[in-house]
Amino acid sequence: MRRHLLAVSLIAAAATAMGAGTIDASSGVFDESIYLRLGREVFATGRAPDFWCYGIAPLPVVLAYSTPVLGQLTAYPAAIVAARWTALLLFGVPVLVLIYGWLAARQGRALATAAALFVALSPTFFAHASLATTDTAAVASSLLVLVVLERTLDRPSRRRLAWLTLSLGVAFAAKYSAIALTPVIAAALVLATPRRTTTWSAHLVAVAQAGTLT
Repeated sequence: MRRHLLAVSLIAAAATAMGAGTIDASSGVFDESIYLRLGREVFATGRAPDFWCYGIAPLPVVLAYSTPVLGQLTAYPAAIVAARWTALLLFGVPVLVLIYGWLAARQGRALATAAALFVALSPTFFAHASLATTDTAAVASSLLVLVVLERTLDRPSRRRLAWLTLSLGVAFAAKYSAIALTPVIAAALVLATPRRTTTWSAHLVAVAQAGTLT
């Protein structure tokens, strides 16, 4: 456990170091200006109908922009930088931790650390992770769904199915394009029906579970 914590700390430190050099290096992008306005609106009034008008999932906006809004940062540059740091810590670092944890369980600590650091130091990853938008949150929540799905398929139980349902709900709240995960989950649950008990009734139960979940 101590070695895993050390590896995770190293990965988080690499992400933080990359963030220190990139987060405040550019001005706010168009999406961030909209999200900042929506964040201020939802914290001020408790409602933000423009979320639905723009088709924006609320979870990453509410979380990332809570820092500048609750911290009463009125200056636009300071508000954007605060939101970017929050997004990096809440969404970017968890992407790396999920990659590490998933691979460590399957391939060992060394390969998992190398893979997570490879992603952490990727300019493509940081081009998105250093912005307070919804993309990195979508990646983190989708990875979470896939990790929980794998665990559910390995050892099916009602509790794990409940966790899978919850993780899928988080993914929907992060970005509506997570609906693309539903046929994957449905197919996996149906195809994972044990061969030795494969009957029409077993298939119907699996289809019912997939339909209830998705």
